[in-house]
Amino acid sequence: MLPELQRRGFVVRQPTSSINGAVEFSFQHHLLHQFGYDSLLKRQRRSWHQRAAEWFGAMAADGDSKDRDFARYILGQIFHAESKPGDAIEWYGKVKELYPDAAEAIAY
Repeated sequence: MLPELQRRGFVVRQPTSSINGAVEFSFQHHLLHQFGYDSLLKRQRRSWHQRAAEWFGAMAADGDSKDRDFARYILGQIFHAESKPGDAIEWYGKVKELYPDAAEAIAY
């Protein structure tokens, strides 16, 4: 599926990744991202969120990973999107000095 989306110009492979050792793609336009996300059924979102949380959780657990803090921030976002404020606050709390919106989410 990803190669087809890339061929059609919906997604673009980035020259570098935010995550060390990973390949990163982005949507060509934010509306494509929003449409794709909104098109998923809630049960599909939960499944994808869970898979992402497991992947980022493995990185966040690695105290030496250069991407540890970014992974913790993303975990906060995942749990926030899943309406799990306790879990979101736990992860946001670990990176609130690095990511101002994490601190804002905790205060909210």
